[in-house]
This record gives sequence, C-alpha cells and structure tokens, in this order.
Amino acid sequence: AILDDDACISWASTAMLESALEGFSHGLVLHGAPQGQLIPRLLLHLGDQIQQKGYQLWFTALELLEDQLLDLLATGPLERREPPRFVLHPGLGTHAVGASEVPISDHAELKEWISFSQKRRVL
Repeated sequence: AILDDDACISWASTAMLESALEGFSHGLVLHGAPQGQLIPRLLLHLGDQIQQKGYQLWFTALELLEDQLLDLLATGPLERREPPRFVLHPGLGTHAVGASEVPISDHAELKEWISFSQKRRVL
C-alpha cells in the first residue's frame, strides 16, 4: 500500500524516535531537488514527540554537494572551517562528526532553524 504524507510522517517519526531511545542517531537524506515540505513536517512531528517525552532534541543540517559536505548551520567563513565528516560507529551507525549542532527548546525554534538551513542551501 502507498502511504500518504501524513501516514508516512507518523510512521517514520515513530520508528526514528523508538530507535533513538535505544541510542541510535538519525539523519534524513534527500537526493536531488528540494522535496517540498515533507522533511520539515517530519522534523516538526518528531520534535513534538521527543519533547513530549521530556528528551532534548539537537538539530544539524548538512548538504552534500559535488563530493563536499557543507555545514548549513555554521556561520563562520567557509574557508576557515574544518568540514564535517561521517564516521561509522560499529553499534550505532553513521554519525556526522564536526557538524554544528543546536539544541531545540520548542516547536517555533525548530521551525526557525529549518528555515535558516533551507535558505543556506546551494541550489
């Protein structure tokens, strides 16, 4: 069966939250052109679930462009920054090391960071 956007968001955020509580880190990867509002809606839904359970949500935004990993939250000059890199943890999966992370305190703040990162993308 094909899931509509709302069902997909509910299923994915629940699965991500359950495994995050077991110690797994998660990332969402998009290929090609921006995918509308599906990812922001998923992040907001996931953020709501995490905060309802009393956990802290941290947000990172990266873009892979022509074999370069760009940190969309970093605010310093690009030429002075060490680019983030991916590291494979044998038990917990892939982690982005050296990427900017921001703690999220509420729904509005998450929306602001999503908007900020979308504006910084190289299109």
